[in-house]
Amino acid sequence: MLPKLDVQSKGDYVELRTEEVYGAGDKVEYMLYEVSSGRQVLPINVENERVDEDVVKVYRTYHLQSPGYYALLELHKMRIAVKATELPSPWSGPFVALISSPDGSVDLAVLQPGWEFKIYPLIVKHGKAYIVNELIIEGKTIQWDEIVKALKKAINIWRSLLFEVCKELP
Repeated sequence: MLPKLDVQSKGDYVELRTEEVYGAGDKVEYMLYEVSSGRQVLPINVENERVDEDVVKVYRTYHLQSPGYYALLELHKMRIAVKATELPSPWSGPFVALISSPDGSVDLAVLQPGWEFKIYPLIVKHGKAYIVNELIIEGKTIQWDEIVKALKKAINIWRSLLFEVCKELP
């Protein structure tokens, strides 16, 4: 789930503050990338607030250009079922039945550590943040390289698209 975004204009830059809420067992990470350079934007401040025994709020503060174009990467760490036939030999269980065919055969899978990810296109303009829902990219993978490729592809596509979308925003 996308974190709450609070944007304030500070003269020659915009301050973006994210509010992320984590419950017991949540394994979510957020990373912000600049579309023009492809570099990760690091927060200038991170604060943690314990709401109760199982819930923590994390606030991250960024200083961004306005107008600015960003890719917000959301990562959910999870175990993903991978077909046993796609794994290098030798492989071992425990196995999970994925799909049974009409002929009675069953595809077996092994649960592997992996990620479910979303890449949100973010435009910061005049003290406001806009997510372009039509350009959100989603996927699941056990390979970190696939996330990096999806992020690079999104950034390359968004370089010109976000500029055009920004012209239409107030």
